[in-house]
Amino acid sequence: MTRCLDQKFRAPPDINKAGACIEDDAHRPAENAGVRLDVDDVATETIALTRTFGMVPATRNDIISPAVLDRVMVATNAFIKAGAALDPALLEGTTLVAVKRFYDAAREVPWLDPVLEGTRLRERTWRCASHVAYFALQEHQRRCKVIPAIVSAMQGMSLSLVHVHERCFPGKEFLDTAREALKHAGLPGGCLSTVYLSNMARHARHLLRATLQASNAAAVAGAIEAFARAPGSIADAVAAELRGGMDDLPGTIVRAASVQLTRRVKDRTRGRGAPAGRHRLDVLVDAILGGEASCCWQEARRSWRDALLPELESRARNIDVAAIASGAVRDVLAAMTVDEALSAMFSVRLPPRVAVAGAGSLDPARVLRDRAMASARNHAGTALWNVLAPVVEGVLDDIAKVPERHVCLPRCTRQAIALAIDDGQVYRLDITANDATGRVDAATVRFSLEPRKIHVFTLRGLDRIDALLARGFLPARGTITRKPGGGLLLHLPFEKECTVDPFPGSLDGGTSCGPARVVVGGVDLGLKHLAWQSIGECQQSGSGDGSWEPVDKAHPEIARFCIDQAQLAGRKDAWFLGKDMSPAPNLKRELIALAEQARALQRRKALLRRRYRGNHGHAWKYFMARREWQRCWRKMRHLHEEIARQVATRIVAACKYYHVQVLRFEDLSWSSHGAKRVSGAWLASWQVHWFFSQVQARATLLARLTGIAVELVDARGTSKRCSACNTTGIRKGKTFSCTNKFCKKVMDSDLNASRNVRIARVSPRLHAKGEGARYRPIACVV
Repeated sequence: MTRCLDQKFRAPPDINKAGACIEDDAHRPAENAGVRLDVDDVATETIALTRTFGMVPATRNDIISPAVLDRVMVATNAFIKAGAALDPALLEGTTLVAVKRFYDAAREVPWLDPVLEGTRLRERTWRCASHVAYFALQEHQRRCKVIPAIVSAMQGMSLSLVHVHERCFPGKEFLDTAREALKHAGLPGGCLSTVYLSNMARHARHLLRATLQASNAAAVAGAIEAFARAPGSIADAVAAELRGGMDDLPGTIVRAASVQLTRRVKDRTRGRGAPAGRHRLDVLVDAILGGEASCCWQEARRSWRDALLPELESRARNIDVAAIASGAVRDVLAAMTVDEALSAMFSVRLPPRVAVAGAGSLDPARVLRDRAMASARNHAGTALWNVLAPVVEGVLDDIAKVPERHVCLPRCTRQAIALAIDDGQVYRLDITANDATGRVDAATVRFSLEPRKIHVFTLRGLDRIDALLARGFLPARGTITRKPGGGLLLHLPFEKECTVDPFPGSLDGGTSCGPARVVVGGVDLGLKHLAWQSIGECQQSGSGDGSWEPVDKAHPEIARFCIDQAQLAGRKDAWFLGKDMSPAPNLKRELIALAEQARALQRRKALLRRRYRGNHGHAWKYFMARREWQRCWRKMRHLHEEIARQVATRIVAACKYYHVQVLRFEDLSWSSHGAKRVSGAWLASWQVHWFFSQVQARATLLARLTGIAVELVDARGTSKRCSACNTTGIRKGKTFSCTNKFCKKVMDSDLNASRNVRIARVSPRLHAKGEGARYRPIACVV
């Protein structure tokens, strides 16, 4: 016998043997895709776990065409355009009541109804589209508040600092100035984070460049012509820069050529790359070896470098630096367009690397000319900043006064349907459970986007639904998205009300005999090794800053672990219990290979875009390169998520084995990524702290569900202090050396940091409700 659970909007609560519940979703918040970690003074807390399920159409008639989802995007963009003209007060609040109020006001716009009717969708589908538009307009409203503060900070700094390289902009002082201006703007806490403000600073920089290109192109062109008529000042600056590097020029050329030749010798030895004799460097390699085997390359290369260096030094002394600088400046200014001038203003071009010609010739004059061209472009950009300072100041004033004119409205480009606002007429989830076994037999999603058309899909992964229902989690409203390769996905959150336990070792947890003894674990995340974990018995210190101190100072540590690729194989507890571990793919190696492949495809995309601009016969090559590039980034994102999951489960497994009561991490909340970056290509390999925060979020949720409290500590100095004597030491790579003459400990730097994290003071975050950055355990059966 089976029972069908219908998830409707106004259905009364109903619990069957499988534990699924149908309840009123009218006042459920829309942001239910994650776990709420804020600690309140209440005894319960709502936990939400989001699971993604594949959707299989029941029949061929249930297949949804991508054109239908495109029409949903049209409706969403129409609501965005209509909502931009409404009163900003209608965009306040995050409840479904606020979204419905926005929908009713937007329908009063005269031109909106014809557009919505042209989509041939149901009225309830329009409500779902307005849900996406509402929160997109909220983000646009926040940006219109942040951009003026960013622009004011740009006006307060020297304009010569705005054109620095993108990796150096914005600096810490710049962000602190903008954060101070936005402190009382009423923005959410995430809008004051370093990541968000950095992205907004780059966005403001882009707005400045776009406005100069669109409205002030004549002024930029006039400045270029003036410099072309009198290039003396730029030529003098370029010549001075070149003369400063003339002493190191021969050595730089020899070292660069030696590196390229050595790389070619290694490729020949290992059988990689072009066959021997067909590479442009093979002639020079054979000449240096002089008939000897490749094993003699080091000695042959040393002799070749010793003979070549004096020759290059004598040739470099005869170079006319002033003539090369003047010629480079003249050529750069003659070929400089408005686009290239703006590029020179907003970026710094590094000198090109030394390339060995096919015949193996090394010409210092040619290398110096390449450097002069890059230097001339950079100095021309600096000169343009000085000349166009009044124009730039006027553009910045206009952006600060009327940001809505420059900040573009958001536009929905993703085929997604948010189902949190409907009342059961668009979306319905049926879960069929067996009364005898208590397991889920089937899960069906029914939704209707067009009039008189109902689509039925079955969900995959019923075991995950059954496990969550058995643990008391209840399904909520989800989101349907289209996969890049076709097909639909349902992102379904499951919620549960859990009681919050007191924090271990707190004042109410102590005894009359003294502070409570608690097993504490400290975790430090790294790059060379994924994580180091230190476990010891501690008690609260009397300093009042939330720090801990070891109970037995002679033996402060119970256990320590290094979690790396080897520990990711097998079950989550096999690596420290001594069990046989099954082989597993090297995820770190796969991630590095995918990053290299993505960078190569990025270069190919840029090459095709420049070389075949406007040539539609080669458009398919660019399309294929872009599709492969996107595929690489999706695989990298999936590997990041898998590594984060594996590391988090192993950290919590070790804590359960040693009965850890408090798990401590460094406070990296400033680097937490938003949902947009989770789903996009922003999780770049160089922004590793986003990966760290991903591991922390997963480990925090798992630990709290297991009954382990989580505490975030102040990250300052954890990698520089000695964990034994608290003296500032020297960290060099993976080795930490204590400078105290009575200590002199040398250990792994990440292990030292994990020991410091275990006893460090609590993070002084504002949202901690006066209790410190602590997440108390919750009574939830895992």
